[in-house]
Amino acid sequence: MQIFSTTLTGMALVSAATAGTIVRWYGCAEGEYQQTITDGSSCTNVGGFLNTNLCKVVVPGPGTDHCTFYSNGCLNPFDGDTYECRAGEECNARDWTAIASYECWTE
Repeated sequence: MQIFSTTLTGMALVSAATAGTIVRWYGCAEGEYQQTITDGSSCTNVGGFLNTNLCKVVVPGPGTDHCTFYSNGCLNPFDGDTYECRAGEECNARDWTAIASYECWTE
């Protein structure tokens, strides 16, 4: 019985860790909008207005999703700027350095 319970608990934890995180991206020009859903497994590179003309990022709630946005691309060994946005927040991205990549996970 203990093995079965442990297996179910492990499956639940893996399921929670890989649940999709929605990120809503708003550009500074009229009509610039994109929604992405990540599986929480890795860093994702971005381009277009997400990289060059970003005004706001929203990680809709409820929940405990957390995203980090980077001015460097995935696997870039050099330091860059990082920005955070959590579930339920509207994050002002006007002052952010151009975003090159991001990753999200459930805390």
